[in-house]
Amino acid sequence: MTIRELGERFCLPVEKLEKYESCGLIEGAEDEDGVRRYGDEVIGTLGMICTLAEAGFTCEEIKRYLTFPEDSRGERERMLMLKRRRVEMLEELHRRQKLLDMIDFLIWKNKKRED
Repeated sequence: MTIRELGERFCLPVEKLEKYESCGLIEGAEDEDGVRRYGDEVIGTLGMICTLAEAGFTCEEIKRYLTFPEDSRGERERMLMLKRRRVEMLEELHRRQKLLDMIDFLIWKNKKRED
């Protein structure tokens, strides 16, 4: 499939897919007409790339994650990366929850003044 078709399938802009290709995360091959085509293997990989990118992994981190060997060492490294990112995301959630609580307090305080 073309990059445009790939983008439509994953609801991603072509520019993001081009960035993933320039980072070495996905790879297409030019056909005889000079159009870049992407095979079915990209579909499975792209799903994982999107999940990791949405979770805040950089292109370099995603590339490292994808290139760990398929052995117990590679599995441990992937798990470490995922667990570290999970902790970072939880810390961010807690920080945002505190801000929400502060805003709720200010709303309550202002409402109390109005009454």
